[in-house]
Amino acid sequence: MTITWPGSWKAILIWTAVGLGAVVTGIAATFPYDALHARAMSELNRTAGVDVRATNWTSTWPLGLAWRNVTLTRPDWDPIQLGLLHVKVGLLTILTGGLGLDVDARLDENGSNTGLAQATLTASSWSLTNGSVSLKGRLRQIDLPKIVHRYVSRGVLNGEFVHRFDSLQTMPGTLKGEGTWNADAMDLAIDHIPLMNGRMLSLVLDRKSTRLNSSHIPLSRMPSS
Repeated sequence: MTITWPGSWKAILIWTAVGLGAVVTGIAATFPYDALHARAMSELNRTAGVDVRATNWTSTWPLGLAWRNVTLTRPDWDPIQLGLLHVKVGLLTILTGGLGLDVDARLDENGSNTGLAQATLTASSWSLTNGSVSLKGRLRQIDLPKIVHRYVSRGVLNGEFVHRFDSLQTMPGTLKGEGTWNADAMDLAIDHIPLMNGRMLSLVLDRKSTRLNSSHIPLSRMPSS
């Protein structure tokens, strides 16, 4: 079956597509990437106390930022090294007054589906401290010694999570909200667990699965080296 469009409708559709393309191109060309970069860094520091440093950052088409060779630090954490951190802004969400971000974090910039954390953040407004914020994502083949190398000498983590916050106006050390976190660790070796008598305990697990229904996320201590 072939659909035949009248000439007037063809012209309308063509000019509509041209107009939408011009709007998208104009927004992408004039988007305040420097402001987005500064806002992303300040929000990570404010909500989680995380300092982000990268060797370089660039804008990506149509609306996004990419940081390479990233180091995430907190005073009570071991530094976390990422090969690539990419944030893409949702155009339709911006046009409706909200904020939508697709975030990809990779331990290795050249990795495909390993060492990958993906998340989608949706907020009712650009001000993350006013209005609800939802977070949904997954973890794929995360090499745990690269994240918590002081205690974990071997292990691979996969997982999924969904969380909703009333806002990101936080009390120190806690993100309040509700959600579900599923984690599955395989070939896990945990070393140097301190015991009361001064000895150290080691554990080796073929597989460990955990499901957590949480009303808040404590930004818990990750022991430093």
